[in-house]
Amino acid sequence: MKCLADKHYHVRRASTARWWEPSNDLGEIISLDCAFCDFKVLKRNTPKPHGSTSGLGCYNRMRAKMIAHLHADHLDRLG
Repeated sequence: MKCLADKHYHVRRASTARWWEPSNDLGEIISLDCAFCDFKVLKRNTPKPHGSTSGLGCYNRMRAKMIAHLHADHLDRLG
């Protein structure tokens, strides 16, 4: 069973646009939001693994928390 971004959860990013430009959401990841309920995994609450310099390790930990939530609470909707 696959959990897909923008179908089962949404990746929220910070906007890098200036205040007079429209928002572009190209910045760093802020949170992962469940598409079925109000559950959120915030980046500030997820520790970065030691030795990770790119930020991918933090995203993988956030995604693991989101997938655990989806499988525990929304397994019937993932099909």
